[in-house]
Amino acid sequence: MPYENTIEYLRDFLGLRRESEVSIRPIADLRVRTPIFALQIGEQKWILKCARDINHEVQGLWISRAAGCCVPTVLAASDGLNNPLTSPFLISEFIDGIPLTASTSSLELLASLRESLKAMCAVRFREPFKTHSKTQEVAMRWNELARAPEDVHWDSDMLSHGDFDPTNLIIQRGTQRVYLIDWANWRYSDPVLDLGRLAVHGSNWSSANLNELEQWVGLLASEILEGDPRAAHKLNLGVLTELERSDERSAAAYASRCMQVKGGLTNGSQDQGRIHPEKKRE
Repeated sequence: MPYENTIEYLRDFLGLRRESEVSIRPIADLRVRTPIFALQIGEQKWILKCARDINHEVQGLWISRAAGCCVPTVLAASDGLNNPLTSPFLISEFIDGIPLTASTSSLELLASLRESLKAMCAVRFREPFKTHSKTQEVAMRWNELARAPEDVHWDSDMLSHGDFDPTNLIIQRGTQRVYLIDWANWRYSDPVLDLGRLAVHGSNWSSANLNELEQWVGLLASEILEGDPRAAHKLNLGVLTELERSDERSAAAYASRCMQVKGGLTNGSQDQGRIHPEKKRE
């Protein structure tokens, strides 16, 4: 039987009966940095993830769940190396669903993220993480282009997922709840940066056609940021920061569109989730 030693170890580790049905199979290339397995215990499915820094992800899951985010339940974790996997590991709930990819996403589903994202924004850490100087440099550059108020800045003491790609947002079958998975890169930062990544990768944007990206930005501003003008500017800067990573020309094109809108990014709630270019400034 494949992984027989691992199965026997997990039976003991989890306190299962010897007759318990347990199976394990890889669902990701075992040569990658973070091997991932599907773990079946009776009728219930779990995810088993191996990584030397797994404690960081476990901490992120606990903090986010306590804050009110919709995240997988942690069954067990170990930071030891003395096991058949020869690695620290995490066993968490398997979410049966499909990723919120560009092909499956809809603007309506973003509303179901509201509580999780607002919970992330509500978290405050006592020891803020120092924002990387590169992030500050990018923000300052786009801040000028997007005509954002001078006092707009990144917060550095809130809970940020760190890899808010739509493929890490799983739409659960039946409930249609959106779960936030893969907290390996969480940090003390500003969740608005997460929203910028979501807007860019959740829409079918291109440098030639930015309408859908603008629609996502407008809806996020109205649904999550509740129309706060400065928060909307921060979201705009988050989008520009993310665009710059992949294509600086697209970032410049988006910044140009921002300059056509009075005061930069408009309040999404005022225009039903759409950003409409207004008359250029003279």
